[in-house]
Amino acid sequence: MSGLTRRADELIVAFEDNGLNIRHFLDLQTGEVVSLFEDAMYEDEDERERIDAEPHRYLFIEPVPSSVGYEIMGDFVETLPEGKVRRELARALRKSRPFRRFKDALLNYPSVRED
Repeated sequence: MSGLTRRADELIVAFEDNGLNIRHFLDLQTGEVVSLFEDAMYEDEDERERIDAEPHRYLFIEPVPSSVGYEIMGDFVETLPEGKVRRELARALRKSRPFRRFKDALLNYPSVRED
Protein backbone atom coordinates (compact mmCIF):
# COMPACT_ATOMS: atom_id res chain seq x y z
CA MET A 1 0.00 0.00 0.00
CA SER A 2 1.46 3.33 -1.00
CA GLY A 3 1.82 6.20 1.46
CA LEU A 4 -0.84 8.16 -0.39
CA THR A 5 -3.30 5.27 -0.25
CA ARG A 6 -2.58 4.74 3.45
CA ARG A 7 -3.18 8.43 4.17
CA ALA A 8 -6.40 8.39 2.14
CA ASP A 9 -7.58 5.38 4.14
CA GLU A 10 -6.74 7.19 7.40
CA LEU A 11 -8.70 10.22 6.25
CA ILE A 12 -11.70 8.07 5.34
CA VAL A 13 -11.61 6.44 8.78
CA ALA A 14 -11.49 9.89 10.40
CA PHE A 15 -14.53 11.07 8.42
CA GLU A 16 -16.44 7.91 9.34
CA ASP A 17 -15.48 7.88 13.03
CA ASN A 18 -18.37 9.27 15.04
CA GLY A 19 -16.92 8.08 18.35
CA LEU A 20 -17.40 10.35 21.32
CA ASN A 21 -13.94 9.78 22.77
CA ILE A 22 -11.76 10.56 19.79
CA ARG A 23 -11.05 13.56 17.59
CA HIS A 24 -9.08 13.56 14.37
CA PHE A 25 -6.98 16.36 12.86
CA LEU A 26 -5.33 16.73 9.47
CA ASP A 27 -1.75 18.00 9.58
CA LEU A 28 -1.82 20.53 6.74
CA GLN A 29 1.96 20.32 6.27
CA THR A 30 2.43 16.55 6.13
CA GLY A 31 -1.02 15.21 5.23
CA GLU A 32 -0.89 12.97 8.30
CA VAL A 33 -4.07 12.24 10.27
CA VAL A 34 -3.49 12.78 13.99
CA SER A 35 -5.97 11.21 16.40
CA LEU A 36 -6.54 12.44 19.94
CA PHE A 37 -8.24 10.15 22.42
CA GLU A 38 -10.19 11.77 25.22
CA ASP A 39 -9.84 8.65 27.36
CA ALA A 40 -6.87 9.12 29.70
CA MET A 41 -5.88 5.49 29.20
CA TYR A 42 -5.22 6.07 25.48
CA GLU A 43 -4.40 9.77 25.35
CA ASP A 44 -1.06 10.74 23.83
CA GLU A 45 0.12 13.94 25.51
CA ASP A 46 2.81 14.48 22.86
CA GLU A 47 0.18 14.63 20.11
CA ARG A 48 -2.00 17.02 22.10
CA GLU A 49 0.96 19.31 22.84
CA ARG A 50 1.98 19.24 19.17
CA ILE A 51 -1.49 20.40 18.10
CA ASP A 52 -1.74 23.00 20.89
CA ALA A 53 1.66 24.43 19.92
CA GLU A 54 0.67 25.02 16.27
CA PRO A 55 -3.13 25.08 16.04
CA HIS A 56 -3.09 26.76 12.60
CA ARG A 57 -1.26 23.73 11.22
CA TYR A 58 -4.01 21.25 12.13
CA LEU A 59 -7.51 21.08 10.72
CA PHE A 60 -10.20 19.37 12.78
CA ILE A 61 -11.87 16.63 10.74
CA GLU A 62 -15.60 16.85 11.31
CA PRO A 63 -17.07 13.33 11.18
CA VAL A 64 -19.63 12.73 8.45
CA PRO A 65 -22.98 11.43 9.74
CA SER A 66 -23.58 7.82 8.72
CA SER A 67 -26.64 8.85 6.68
CA VAL A 68 -24.42 11.07 4.52
CA GLY A 69 -21.84 8.30 4.13
CA TYR A 70 -24.57 5.91 3.05
CA GLU A 71 -25.83 8.44 0.50
CA ILE A 72 -22.31 8.92 -0.88
CA MET A 73 -21.91 5.17 -1.36
CA GLY A 74 -25.29 4.97 -3.09
CA ASP A 75 -24.42 7.86 -5.39
CA PHE A 76 -21.11 6.19 -6.24
CA VAL A 77 -22.83 2.93 -7.15
CA GLU A 78 -25.11 4.82 -9.53
CA THR A 79 -22.08 6.18 -11.40
CA LEU A 80 -20.87 2.66 -12.21
CA PRO A 81 -21.77 1.03 -15.52
CA GLU A 82 -24.39 -1.71 -15.47
CA GLY A 83 -22.81 -5.01 -14.59
CA LYS A 84 -21.57 -7.32 -11.88
CA VAL A 85 -19.70 -4.71 -9.80
CA ARG A 86 -22.65 -2.34 -9.67
CA ARG A 87 -25.07 -5.15 -8.75
CA GLU A 88 -22.78 -6.49 -6.03
CA LEU A 89 -22.22 -3.09 -4.42
CA ALA A 90 -25.91 -2.20 -4.61
CA ARG A 91 -26.75 -5.52 -2.96
CA ALA A 92 -24.22 -4.82 -0.19
CA LEU A 93 -26.00 -1.54 0.59
CA ARG A 94 -29.36 -3.29 0.97
CA LYS A 95 -28.13 -5.82 3.54
CA SER A 96 -27.50 -5.39 7.24
CA ARG A 97 -24.22 -3.66 8.12
CA PRO A 98 -24.03 -1.96 4.72
CA PHE A 99 -20.80 -0.06 5.43
CA ARG A 100 -18.89 -3.23 6.27
CA ARG A 101 -20.42 -5.21 3.40
CA PHE A 102 -19.71 -2.40 0.92
CA LYS A 103 -16.05 -2.23 1.98
CA ASP A 104 -15.74 -6.01 1.84
CA ALA A 105 -17.25 -6.10 -1.66
CA LEU A 106 -14.83 -3.42 -2.83
CA LEU A 107 -11.89 -5.62 -1.85
CA ASN A 108 -12.75 -7.75 -4.89
CA TYR A 109 -12.40 -4.74 -7.20
CA PRO A 110 -9.20 -2.77 -6.42
CA SER A 111 -9.55 -0.38 -9.34
CA VAL A 112 -13.13 0.49 -8.36
CA ARG A 113 -12.01 0.89 -4.73
CA GLU A 114 -9.44 3.47 -5.83
CA ASP A 115 -12.21 5.42 -7.59
